[in-house]
Amino acid sequence: MDDFRREAAEHYERAVALERAGRIDEALVEYRRAADTDPTFAAAYEALGYHYQRRGLLAKALDAFQTLARLEGTYTAYFNLGYILVEMERYPEAIEAFRRCLELAPEDPAALYEIGYACYALGRPAEALEALRLPLQAYAQDARVHNLAGACYLDLEMWTEAEAAYSRALELAHPGEEAEDAQAGLWVARRHQEFPPGTPLSLQDELYADAGVVLLGTAGDHGRNLSSWETPPLSPEALAVTLRRLEALLLALKVHPSAVVAVDRASVPLSTVLGEILSRPRKTLSQLQPQERPLLVLFLGRQRELLEVVLEQSPREALSFVYALGWSPQDGLLPDFIGVVVQGRMPEEASCDEEALRAACARLKGGGEPEQIRYYLEEHRRLRFLE
Repeated sequence: MDDFRREAAEHYERAVALERAGRIDEALVEYRRAADTDPTFAAAYEALGYHYQRRGLLAKALDAFQTLARLEGTYTAYFNLGYILVEMERYPEAIEAFRRCLELAPEDPAALYEIGYACYALGRPAEALEALRLPLQAYAQDARVHNLAGACYLDLEMWTEAEAAYSRALELAHPGEEAEDAQAGLWVARRHQEFPPGTPLSLQDELYADAGVVLLGTAGDHGRNLSSWETPPLSPEALAVTLRRLEALLLALKVHPSAVVAVDRASVPLSTVLGEILSRPRKTLSQLQPQERPLLVLFLGRQRELLEVVLEQSPREALSFVYALGWSPQDGLLPDFIGVVVQGRMPEEASCDEEALRAACARLKGGGEPEQIRYYLEEHRRLRFLE
């Protein structure tokens, strides 16, 4: 054995011993020395890749696994490379790596599953389903495969097939994220089937079918077939109509928040009046107990990140209401109740006059729209906060 190879092997053996002793940082130093001493030492790159990946150092892990794939060209080397590329959301490159796996192990279900996931992430659900054909047989008892198939069917608007896939996933899922994903997908599939095939959906219908959330509307509409606004209506009368509709719908659905919480300073007047209407105390986040079901109130929803942070700090069963939603419904996070969806720019300076809003609400008795209440109470009851 050449001297440099012997030295590299010694570094590698020390690294393995240090790793077994739980001294990972020192082990990493020795693995790096092994690779530096002998750049063809594949096992050192494999170990480095695994440890970098566990630590979230994805760029370093990628470099190690790319070197490993060049040195060995084995199934495992390409699978590791593909997996880290998926973690980095570099899906086309990941697909190529997993296809190299298939050249070495034709019809391998693990590689096909990863190709299916990458195709789905790229917005190619039909290709993803083709890749999942064998994994669905090989991993018939794995909820993850059925969840992924269900997501593909949703993208293709194949609602009955999506329902079947998610139903099977729910049967197999372990409690936690797997089961939650299956349940959420199942409800989306079933909500869409509540509408006759080929029926054009309004924005209100889409928000219900896709996310199970309520669009309340405001003054000037009848609470049904609602569309978006270029700028939000901010008069006390418009706000009062929305609050009264929210009150009526909560009462009809028998949903009783424990308290009302303003998400930011600008939302305090709105949350104060809403708390009075609902006869619920106004609290801060720090005053909430874990078992509570508060209603979080955001006056102007400019950025979803604010609501996201507040929800993370709130009890699990918290409800959320945004009067004017300024981000796209396709961006992910949505509140349970939306007043209006705004497509244009939010006003830079806008406020809610508490006294004027209180007076407007007092003038508006019985503000619920019968058609809207019927829509959510009788026709489309699969609201996510009722799951």
